[in-house]
Amino acid sequence: MNTANRLNIIRQSPAYWRVLMNNPPLSRFDPKAFAESNVLMEAIE
Repeated sequence: MNTANRLNIIRQSPAYWRVLMNNPPLSRFDPKAFAESNVLMEAIE
């Protein structure tokens, strides 16, 4: 599952997911990055 450009979610198995963040600089967490992280949290639940 891919969400926009900043988060790349790779489901290796149901128990093992990899999340790659492409949001340089990492300390910058803007509304778009926050929205994409919400998508990740919903998928985990």
